[in-house]
Amino acid sequence: MQQRTPDIDQIMVIIEHPHGTIEAPLTEWMRIGPSSRPLLRPRAAYDQRTGASLPLSVIPLQYRNTFLSRLLVRLKVLPTPWPINHD
Repeated sequence: MQQRTPDIDQIMVIIEHPHGTIEAPLTEWMRIGPSSRPLLRPRAAYDQRTGASLPLSVIPLQYRNTFLSRLLVRLKVLPTPWPINHD
């Protein structure tokens, strides 16, 4: 039996911040992003209802804030998820 990916509203992300670990809904991360810390990125994801770990691939690529995703945004392969100053 294959487990289905939870609805985007049920996905939580874990972000390692210099002041500690932050857990936030994926929808909130997608709305706000890394703010003034451009290299912050989700390190893990889980299903809020079940607590089950999820692969980072549940996060749309342009919102992962990895080197690759930032490069693809700069090259205009992916849409810009946040204001330009986040890059």
